[in-house]
Amino acid sequence: MAQLSAIESSSRVRTAVAYPIKQFNVAPVILATEFGLTVHWNSTSQNPASSTQHTPVQCSIGTPILDIAVPHISPVEDPAFIPSVFKDSLFVAAACADSTIKIITIPYTADTTNVQAKIISEFHNQHGIADLITLTWSLESDDDTAGAPSTDSESSDVQILIASTSKNTPSYLWFHQMMVGKQTVKVVSKPRLPRSILLPSAPIRISFSTASYTTGRNEQILIACGNGMAYVYDPFYEAIEGKPLNPDQDIGPDNPVRIRWVGRWLGSFSSRFTHREDEVEIAPGLTTRKRLLDAKWAIDSTAIVAILADGEWGVWDVDGSRSTSKTSSGSSFALWGMLGSGIPSHISRPQETRKSLEPSTFLPTMTPNTRRFKAESLFSGHMTSTSSHSYGGLIVAEQPLPSADNVEDIVYFWFNDTICYLDSLQAYWARAAKRSEDSKLGAGSLFGPALTRINGVDVCGMRIAAVSQLPVDADQAETSRTVAIATDHRLQFVSRTPPRVAGSLIKTLPERIRPVSNEAQNSLFGQSAELDVGAMDAILDQMDASSGDLQMTGALPAP
Repeated sequence: MAQLSAIESSSRVRTAVAYPIKQFNVAPVILATEFGLTVHWNSTSQNPASSTQHTPVQCSIGTPILDIAVPHISPVEDPAFIPSVFKDSLFVAAACADSTIKIITIPYTADTTNVQAKIISEFHNQHGIADLITLTWSLESDDDTAGAPSTDSESSDVQILIASTSKNTPSYLWFHQMMVGKQTVKVVSKPRLPRSILLPSAPIRISFSTASYTTGRNEQILIACGNGMAYVYDPFYEAIEGKPLNPDQDIGPDNPVRIRWVGRWLGSFSSRFTHREDEVEIAPGLTTRKRLLDAKWAIDSTAIVAILADGEWGVWDVDGSRSTSKTSSGSSFALWGMLGSGIPSHISRPQETRKSLEPSTFLPTMTPNTRRFKAESLFSGHMTSTSSHSYGGLIVAEQPLPSADNVEDIVYFWFNDTICYLDSLQAYWARAAKRSEDSKLGAGSLFGPALTRINGVDVCGMRIAAVSQLPVDADQAETSRTVAIATDHRLQFVSRTPPRVAGSLIKTLPERIRPVSNEAQNSLFGQSAELDVGAMDAILDQMDASSGDLQMTGALPAP
């Protein structure tokens, strides 16, 4: 892992996000600070001599920005279907401390010296300050009788749906709609859905579905709450016909019937109840679920990835297509594991009693990335959990596959000051399922790829505010990937190399950790070529000294 650059921020950074579209060999990273927006332009040119320095854009709006949202655009989306408002400018929705939602555009040009941000629209939340925000978009005409979504980005207006809420209780989910054309911006004064709904608990994260707008599922919203619950809500679940625009005239093209949409809760998902080894029996009214730190959509919104306050991470199978049991409920993860423990992931099975996931009851797996970790509580007994003081989050970055018109999901976790990632959630899940079904591999086998820890990141004692991966084109899927890590007053860019299949990976390894001949084995292990404890430790020392980015908690992918 190589650190590319680090940028200091005089104002506190609340969150950061990489814009999904890159042009002119630059990938913007947008920071939400106490004084407004700051855009840093990171060069993606493969030739450092031809790359130019871009001036950061400062957008001061006179009030702190609490959260920001950008449109989700798949890396394999046809450029003809991407609205020009997203390609010609950075489109940002900002939740501000003055109870407003501001829609900000920043021109996307090669020369950023005189770039000025522009507020094109503004909404007021009359019932509180929103500190969580998300948005989705579709190509539809501004007509209540419209049928299927349009696929013509040049002739159709872009319909923007914005959802915001507050982390405080009681929490309401507010909706705002607007239409953005080439030359006009129009706020929908009478939206087709309720302006606000009451949430069952205080949320910590909201996000619209990452599915394409052509599927009709992009308006489904995930609401993650700190009490261990996650909900899925569809504001456009059912359409109800109302009165025509003019009740005194006949219904026709000039006097259509208004359609009112009714929302519905589609499902709920929950974490496990907290459990301590020294607690024999707990009153039912005193039990609590594990605190949820973050949750995001994954695998085209057919799964939800979550991270809990004790370092446990897991995946809820929303549509049930990947679960081993068709009767599995939303209270159990279909795939789960622990961060920083060396414990392999597990596949949940029906009527299976899950063992404790406390890291203190397990020894880290003997790998170059974990063998030097200390088990502080190995001989000191059970330690009091500090999950109530933990913080963390996750993001799901879509990566284009070079061989097909499809994407794979890269999941980045950060837990306290530790950052890990799964290079392909789909492949990892498939390998974990195969390991679970194959009795020869065993429950403790580290078959296939595992969580990779990002080393060499110095947070300087600050909290990690956000982690984001810069967009990569399909023809550059095998090149290095740049990750932006934002802390309270610092933005760092690090580069990592994606893993290759075992055959091509061995060719790129340093000479001293490639497979050696029999003569080299004899010189390393002795004439008997027996692999004893000392020889194994020597191999691990060599791998630890030369592996670099390949410091993984699992084995290499099987050929």
